[in-house]
Amino acid sequence: MNEADRKMIGVTQKFCMRLAAAQFSDLICFIFVIGAIFIHAAAGAQSTAPAPRAVLGVALRELSPQEIQSGIQGAFVQGIVPNGPAEKAGVRPGDIIVGANRQAVASGAQLVRMIGSRNPGDLVELVVLRSGRRQTIGVTLAPPVAGKPSAAQSTSRPAETEPPAKPAGTALPAGGSASTAIIRFRPFSVRDPQLNNREALRMLVPADWRVEGGILWRHDRAILATAVLRIFNPNGSEELNLLPIEQFAQANPGYGFGIGSNYLGSELQPAMDPQTFVSRIVMPRYRRQIGPVTPIGGGELPAVAQAEQSSGMPSQMRAGRFRYSYSLAKRPMEEDVYCVLSYTSAPAVQSVYWSAEQLYSIRAERGQLDQKTKLMLAIVSSTRINLQWYNAYLQVWEMWKANVMQSIQNAGHLSRYIAGINNQITATNREAWEQQQASYDRISRRFSEYTRGVDTYHNPVTNQPIQLPGGYGRAWTNSLGEYIVSDSSSYNPNIGSSTNWQPLQRVP
Repeated sequence: MNEADRKMIGVTQKFCMRLAAAQFSDLICFIFVIGAIFIHAAAGAQSTAPAPRAVLGVALRELSPQEIQSGIQGAFVQGIVPNGPAEKAGVRPGDIIVGANRQAVASGAQLVRMIGSRNPGDLVELVVLRSGRRQTIGVTLAPPVAGKPSAAQSTSRPAETEPPAKPAGTALPAGGSASTAIIRFRPFSVRDPQLNNREALRMLVPADWRVEGGILWRHDRAILATAVLRIFNPNGSEELNLLPIEQFAQANPGYGFGIGSNYLGSELQPAMDPQTFVSRIVMPRYRRQIGPVTPIGGGELPAVAQAEQSSGMPSQMRAGRFRYSYSLAKRPMEEDVYCVLSYTSAPAVQSVYWSAEQLYSIRAERGQLDQKTKLMLAIVSSTRINLQWYNAYLQVWEMWKANVMQSIQNAGHLSRYIAGINNQITATNREAWEQQQASYDRISRRFSEYTRGVDTYHNPVTNQPIQLPGGYGRAWTNSLGEYIVSDSSSYNPNIGSSTNWQPLQRVP
């Protein structure tokens, strides 16, 4: 490796320490590659599949390539619906279902089809692999019920004694008038199967919304892992997409690589302003299946970029929000794309490294997007990166970087790197995690201030601030980490509830 290569790697190292806790589009096929697509047996894996007649009450994921190579076939139980058929019968998270009614189960998708074709009340004999031993469990199937854990949920919640949540933002009479607007949020955990199923991210989502996606690992990219998620209202058109994060490089043409080539983990692209980036990279890549899209507004947001720009910081920051319109399933849609870009110059090698610090989009039917923006920005603002996961990621990245320095052709052995991580958190890694989360919070707060999208409250349970959709005026939380917001002065979530809801105070 020549000196120019070494200098470019050094810039990459400094640049990639600013890992964005990023994002997902409709390209769910990416997740299938690494086996991180979670299949909800109560809802089915495809929206075009017939509705299931009966459910098992579990959240599944497909086995990873490493698990399959070890000779195991089946469906991994990622989570259990509280008080559901599977939990009552004794199925546990971590079980691998390898058989059903004396038929081998080769995949989660196969199990979903098998269960969905049966009737409520049917007895299904499951064979599960638990701690290396096979057990037979009889489960009586139940009818489908709305509001259960969504496709990617990997942790179960305590059973609720309250009525199921209504669609977010709709009229609810519970404790108020017929026009009372109430939204209930639940904590949602995104886990990473590649890192021993550690929790990678946690966020708040409306209780009746679904989440699809997971953590995407790329062995040939300087940003090795990016969280890719689709968070949507199954009863409406609202959808939040956290889009994949890439690192780009505007390199010296003398290196002989063409536009779009991968050089030392960076995609070669000329440095672009936010609007050009969204129009030339984001929309063609992540909305190409939609058809024609029309830009209808938006622009750069200097105040958001300024929130990230600090004295002595070598990177330049730019930010923007851009709106597009298009037709989806014959429905007119509008979509806002939010991005914050950073640019780091490397004069020694005549290059500029640039990437998105944040990249996500929100969409809804035409005429509804502005009304729904507050809710979806509150979801973004609530995202928290897990320190243990971030520490493991940085260890893997350091090993990957060292390998690149030594031998480019061997940089793809992620499994070997992952096997070498430990749980000790160095002061450097903790500081990087704190800086990353603080950066995320600053950007989210500025976007929210620009759109006037969220209000900040003080949570007496955690003694931490929390941002919730603006304009409701009243909010509560409970010990499960759930939240409720309401615009009614007479609404009280403690009436008729066994859960203790504590009121939150707005922070000026």
